[in-house]
Amino acid sequence: MHSLMFAAMIAPVMQLPVVATTEKVDFFRLSSFFFPGGGDVPSDDSPPLQQSASNPPLGTDTMASAPDAPEEAASPLEQTTAEDDAVLSPSADDSAPPEMVIPPSVGHLVVKSPLPAATSMAAALPTSPQASPRKTPVTDNAPPKQEPVAAAVGESPAAEREKDRLAVLHEEELRRAEEEAARQAESVRLALERQEQERLEREKSAQEQRTRLAAEQKRLAQEKARQQQLAREQAERDRTSREEALRTAELERKARERVEQKRLAQEKARQEQLVRNQAERDRTSREEALRTAELERKARERVEQKRLAQEKARQEQLAREQAERDRTSREEALRKAEQERKARELAEHKRASQERRARLAAEQEQKAREAELLRAENERLAREKARQEQLAREQAVHDSKSREDALRKIEQQKKDRIFQENNRLAAEKSLLGQLAKMQTSREAKGIPVPIVTGDLKLVISGKKYPPLTVTFKKFEKSRRDRPFTRTESRNGIPVFPVIVTASADIREAVIEKTKEGVYTFSQKHCGNCDASFSLILYEATAKRVKKTVRPRTVGGKEVVARILMPEGILWDDDAAFTGSIEDGDSITKFESASGLVWKEYSE
Repeated sequence: MHSLMFAAMIAPVMQLPVVATTEKVDFFRLSSFFFPGGGDVPSDDSPPLQQSASNPPLGTDTMASAPDAPEEAASPLEQTTAEDDAVLSPSADDSAPPEMVIPPSVGHLVVKSPLPAATSMAAALPTSPQASPRKTPVTDNAPPKQEPVAAAVGESPAAEREKDRLAVLHEEELRRAEEEAARQAESVRLALERQEQERLEREKSAQEQRTRLAAEQKRLAQEKARQQQLAREQAERDRTSREEALRTAELERKARERVEQKRLAQEKARQEQLVRNQAERDRTSREEALRTAELERKARERVEQKRLAQEKARQEQLAREQAERDRTSREEALRKAEQERKARELAEHKRASQERRARLAAEQEQKAREAELLRAENERLAREKARQEQLAREQAVHDSKSREDALRKIEQQKKDRIFQENNRLAAEKSLLGQLAKMQTSREAKGIPVPIVTGDLKLVISGKKYPPLTVTFKKFEKSRRDRPFTRTESRNGIPVFPVIVTASADIREAVIEKTKEGVYTFSQKHCGNCDASFSLILYEATAKRVKKTVRPRTVGGKEVVARILMPEGILWDDDAAFTGSIEDGDSITKFESASGLVWKEYSE
């Protein structure tokens, strides 16, 4: 029973790792407290075995907690050096012998043995100087060995046998305890030897590590010196190469400067040669341009002379035809006026005697007047047709005679003078005839009509005609080669001519002074109107010209005439233009001799 209790108490000590020496352990002492008659209870004066601060109890974590985070990262070389220093530098506990950890469950046990053998075995254990003062001899507090007390008088033999048996058991337990203590001491000694050997090995390893570290530091110093030497040599080589490169660059720069100077000199000479060649070409081209311009001028002069001669011949022919038409129209007007006068006299004579017959006579007179107008229109159409045929014949004759113009120049000049004189006489005669006609037609009513003349007059003949509108677009001679834009073509300025009623069916629109531009005469479209129109240019001068015009419907209105002043060129007179160009919304007519470009847009 006692041996089971002792084994239970010593078992934790047997399971401990050997990490300490006996110098720091107060070895337990056996006492007779565990056995009958073996001694007293352990005294509280003896200090209990203390747990080593460096060795925590079994089952606890012996690893120190790692630091949170390094404050500053070190370089790899510094880290290696620091680790080597940490391994090689011995700690404060390396010089001291290792400690042996005693669990708290048995640390308070103090065994006091009354036997000298136990005392001698405990004294034979090696002790360290540090632990000697703390150690208490096994026999210090042990009571003196007591002799067996003589059996009391009257004890029975069974009691004696029991006591002997207990003594034998006690001795057996002591023997076993001594054997166990010897085994424990041997284990402690072996552990101490192992620990000493490990310490020596650690010191040897640390010494070797320090030797390797010193050799590595020496190697690093040598490598650093070698690197510095290589750096100095490389710097010297770089400096030498830079100086060489600078010298080479300077030589190349000077060579390039010489080449550039030579190239600039060659370029300057080439530019001077090009300037001289260009000047020579310019001079030659100017001379050629002057010769070409002179030839073109002479050609234009010849063309202009030819055109003037043709125009003069055409104007003379037109003047002769116009004079003939004017004479015929005057004679017809005189006959008509005479017939009207006779009819009015006859009607007045018969009015008093018979009113009905007067009305019938008036109706007959009206019919006769209409018939006369119809006949006059037929005659006019016949004359117009004859004039067109005559113009065609004259054009053919003119083409045949154009080759003989040079021979007939003197004769033509004479004819021109005669023609001008005839025109003047015809104009005077026309004025006198018109005055006589107006006076004759207005004498019956007693209203005198003044004669109004101007640069442009539109004569309207007919019993029914809509109101007339006149607009003006400025077109100066200096810009005749630039046609109207669409905006300019639409921005016409209204012109208010002088309206003169020459007779019951003749009305005149007179513009006394014209400007450089286009005059447009227009009226609203009238389906049952019977009016006819004619233009008279410069009526009171020797340049008097009369032109017949026909209205043309454009955009819901009738354009009576478009005429360019002061030349008096009609838009519808294709003979006055060299050619025309027509597109979707406009027509452009041009005359190459004068450079005129006239463009009109569709409304």
